[in-house]
Amino acid sequence: MDPCDDLKSVRLARFAYDDLAALADFRVDSGIRVVVSGDRVLARLPQGASEAVERLLAVRGVELFVENHAGRYRLGDRIPAFDIDWNEDHSIPLDQVLIPGFVRAELPASTEPEPAAFRLVPCAESMSTSALTCSLDNLAAWADGSPTVAIERLRGALSRRTAFVVATVGKPPAIVDAERYWGERLFIPLGSRPEPNFHEDILVSLLNLGDDRAIACAVGFERIPSSAIRPLTRASIRLARDASGSKSIPRESRREKSREQGAESERT
Repeated sequence: MDPCDDLKSVRLARFAYDDLAALADFRVDSGIRVVVSGDRVLARLPQGASEAVERLLAVRGVELFVENHAGRYRLGDRIPAFDIDWNEDHSIPLDQVLIPGFVRAELPASTEPEPAAFRLVPCAESMSTSALTCSLDNLAAWADGSPTVAIERLRGALSRRTAFVVATVGKPPAIVDAERYWGERLFIPLGSRPEPNFHEDILVSLLNLGDDRAIACAVGFERIPSSAIRPLTRASIRLARDASGSKSIPRESRREKSREQGAESERT
């Protein structure tokens, strides 16, 4: 094949200055240098710049030149081109001639974004239980039949009828009729997840919980002050139950309740 017909041999290209954007993708680290003369540009292409040559083929009126030991030739010609002269001293890198266009910064639309409504949606993903709520009677029945070391692993907030229990080690105990939750600071019922499904830290920040905790439910949140969550003892559970007006469960009933909770623990 005649080297004059080989695009890989093209080393010079002459075309209109207004078409310089055809080489925009090669302005950085391409090795292309140019000489600007009026409204024309003479570009010198490094060896192997076949992709740049292909881009220039689409430019109207482009002249491509190859070089060999005998001189410079127009692509496809066998007669030397005497009207082409390359002066390296007058050339400059392409990125100093071809620069990005003016960028205009615009502010976003003035319309305010619509707030996202928080809700709970079903979730099939298995989550580890971290907290629960139950009645004081059921918590007291469990505590009466459990060793002290198991109770000391718990912290909780005790209200008039309900107990909120968090395990400091492992999982919360299996207590009859308890509602179980997952999470560390925002507690979500098992089988559910928040929507929008943001990370817990983001939701805690949006709720301005600070050091407090919150339980999510279908109608919103129940905030639990951090000062209300304290270490649990058998005595504190009994005092809370008695203060609520509930009566102590007889020993036999406690044993039956403990057996029910033991069966519940085996199932969970």
